[in-house]
Amino acid sequence: KTGDEGAFHQYELAEGGNGATLIIEDAPNEGVAWQGFGNIHHLALRVKDPESLSYWIERIKSFRFPDSGLVDRFYFSSEYFRVAPQVLFELATDTPGIGALDMAKSGAGKVDSYEEALMTSGFWIDETKEEAGLDLSLPPHLFPGDEAVKAATVARLRPLDTSDAHDKRDDNDIWTISRVLAHNPQAIHNDK
Repeated sequence: KTGDEGAFHQYELAEGGNGATLIIEDAPNEGVAWQGFGNIHHLALRVKDPESLSYWIERIKSFRFPDSGLVDRFYFSSEYFRVAPQVLFELATDTPGIGALDMAKSGAGKVDSYEEALMTSGFWIDETKEEAGLDLSLPPHLFPGDEAVKAATVARLRPLDTSDAHDKRDDNDIWTISRVLAHNPQAIHNDK
């Protein structure tokens, strides 16, 4: 724990900073949240490498939290677990996932060696930094050798509309809970 400011508590891992800081608001009178505007799907935390992830998987299992076990996301490996209802946590490696490391071992990746792959982000396994963003890059298991399917998928993709990304949300009633509930009455729940 590295700080407090009113109801907000700051925690940092390792050296802290970007990607290693968590700020939690103590709000005991708030009801249980549900998926939608103003809520998150999951909280992802970084771990250094597969060995660190294995350590945490064993720790999580020792506490008997519901968990996913090791999940290979190609670009990284993950473990998902729930500490409390509606709170999904993910631990994700900084290094490539199992599939990407296998690609590097076979020499099919864009890195020079398996050792180099272990020292890089998984996102640089199948494309170089110079190639990044020029083409849609997805894990190979989604398009196993079928470039025609990949090309058809890319042709259907539209750029995300981010024109309102910097708008103030508190002045726009579409972002209010009452507006969300008006469009999704099933979202109302009983906190018993």
